[in-house]
Amino acid sequence: MRAGFLLPCLLLLAGCAAPAACPPGLSRAVLATAYFGLGRRDAAPVPEAAWQAFLADTVTPAFPDGLTAWPAAGQWRSGAAILREESRVLFVVLPGATQAEAIARLAPVEAEWRRRQGQESVLRVLSEGCAGF
Repeated sequence: MRAGFLLPCLLLLAGCAAPAACPPGLSRAVLATAYFGLGRRDAAPVPEAAWQAFLADTVTPAFPDGLTAWPAAGQWRSGAAILREESRVLFVVLPGATQAEAIARLAPVEAEWRRRQGQESVLRVLSEGCAGF
């Protein structure tokens, strides 16, 4: 009885592991979102001009095919306190890329932001989906 139950379950699970096909006109892509905080511990917040310069000289050359960026307001808990910080969100669609390739392209951009602005981290979120242009 176990083998009769186990085999169909394994076949069902194997089907779930395969990536879903994209609808016509769309192809597999990694969707990458990065959150760049503008707050700094011992200094004034990052000015808009610094973000625009970073976008022009670091982000755009790294993603010349296109990107979207917008302002955001983030918050998180640190101990008992709720901390708030203005942020910038970067969204990039990378058709045909793997998550490892997306990380390899994002990592230098994030490192440069941390270096320039004295940030501890950049939040990165990767997902896979379908995209078409």
